Amino acid sequence: ARERAPTARAFMKSALLEWEEQNWTQALRLIDDGIKKFKLFAKLYMMGGQICSEHLIPLERKNAKSHLDRARKYFQAGLERCPDNSSLWILASRLEERAPSLLSTGEGSVKAAVAIGATKARSLLELG
Repeated sequence: ARERAPTARAFMKSALLEWEEQNWTQALRLIDDGIKKFKLFAKLYMMGGQICSEHLIPLERKNAKSHLDRARKYFQAGLERCPDNSSLWILASRLEERAPSLLSTGEGSVKAAVAIGATKARSLLELG
């Protein structure tokens, strides 16, 4: 479908199919290809950030920092190109809110991490 009708929606649906099959690498490859061709399609940035933050971090705790950074890059690029998309702002702020707890290792540090994350999320939303 992407070759016959290369639309943003076709890339999104192809990536979604890979997402549902839990083929994270292929889904991210399709998202990256779609972003190169359709820079203003916010859903691709959202999907990339969500895969990195919600699926890859729990699977690969040792690489949590790099997956978190990659998720941030998706959201930041999306916010630069689609600054009026409220869903993108919400997802980016939720990531910042959760980020410290995604990286924390012990129970004691989770409470402090949540407070730090909430402050960072609030700061992000104030930018928009």
